[in-house]
Amino acid sequence: MKRINISLAPLVLTLCLLASCNYGAKPIDPQEPAASSSSTNVTDLCQNAQNKKINVQVRLAAVNALGEFSSQYPEAVGALCKATEDEEWLVRQAAVQTLGEPNTLCRASLVALLKTTNDTHGWVCWAAWEALLSLKATNQFVPMLLACIQEDQDSKVRLAAVKALEVLGITSEEALRVLREAINDSDSKVRQAAEQALASLGATNPAS
Repeated sequence: MKRINISLAPLVLTLCLLASCNYGAKPIDPQEPAASSSSTNVTDLCQNAQNKKINVQVRLAAVNALGEFSSQYPEAVGALCKATEDEEWLVRQAAVQTLGEPNTLCRASLVALLKTTNDTHGWVCWAAWEALLSLKATNQFVPMLLACIQEDQDSKVRLAAVKALEVLGITSEEALRVLREAINDSDSKVRQAAEQALASLGATNPAS
């Protein structure tokens, strides 16, 4: 009888551990195109991106893949927004970077990015500001940002939007008008930030 090569044991054990880490994830067909337009595939990716019980690498891969579907499937953007709250900073960073693509821009994605500018991890904050900067050139960005200041019920979102106007140097007449209105915001932090933004942008005088 031939002896079993025991040198293969560590390899077998490693493969078993890797398989157990991915327990609960949706199986991915290696023959399936990465850019499949199947709604079923999008649903699986959304579930994997938000399932904190599965391996972080599976969540990370799902988040990166969802960017290809964000312009066609609103649920993909919703899953990416949810992923900005993931417990792992790498997943949050990947979600933020994907939301920074122009084809993902909507009110919900902008709110998620604004909230993430205050993330506890520095690299995630940096990614959020880079995303906002890259979206600044799109036609919808400034109107959406101003709407966040005027309409959002969350004072933290309004505060982040005011700071974004200042940091990004947005000085349009409409932007300055909204900042002046924000001086009367119900939240003291928003009022203070609006005054600081106007001063920083050189528009402290209401007539300027």
